Amino acid sequence: MSIKKEMTKALFHEETLNTVQKMLTGIIDREIFPLENYDMMMRLFYSSGETINLEVITSSSSGYRYCKPIGYYTRENDLFQLHILKEFEKEAEVLEISKLLPEAFTLRKLSLKENAIIAAFSMETVVTALQAIKEKQNGNDQSGFNSELGIMIPEGAQNMQYDKSLMANGLKLELLMSMENYPQSYLDDEYNFEGPIGAYRPNSGGLNIDPIVGLENTFDRLKNMSLLSAFKRI
Repeated sequence: MSIKKEMTKALFHEETLNTVQKMLTGIIDREIFPLENYDMMMRLFYSSGETINLEVITSSSSGYRYCKPIGYYTRENDLFQLHILKEFEKEAEVLEISKLLPEAFTLRKLSLKENAIIAAFSMETVVTALQAIKEKQNGNDQSGFNSELGIMIPEGAQNMQYDKSLMANGLKLELLMSMENYPQSYLDDEYNFEGPIGAYRPNSGGLNIDPIVGLENTFDRLKNMSLLSAFKRI
């Protein structure tokens, strides 16, 4: 079984669901409840957005340790909902989670906008943005006439060499270097999601990462729910 399937299966383990119900009903009054599934360190985290998130403790390619959300649980009266992130939707369908959940639980998916913001503000995306910025800072950009190519290179066009593509939260994401010399994130054209999602501006201490105008409310809500792993370094 793949690691991603194991992470997905952990969402509906009996121990996980029993603990979630006790946390959401106040029987267990803890912000963090550690779990171990398939030799992976996981935890249930009670966010300030009143969700219980299932997270796996992992490391980025740059060695940053952080908590990666897999899905989250909410409660409405006596019913419980399991909300699964885009990255794990296919595994959930293969494993037929909706058929294996207890009657008290229903399975829900997030919107494209929500999943896109989770992708844009994931640890994977921020690490890639940092890489692009470092390459830009160490590069040798030249606009004007390129004698080797025999063409004119307009100012700013050289930034294209620092563009990046990646998968984040199960979505194809592009980081395009702007004329202002910082990356912005976009979904691949196949999703018909117009405009940038996030901006990654270097500062003396690292990065300022911010949503694009128009996405602030959804960004703030998801950040409050602790679903943006760029902010979950440990």
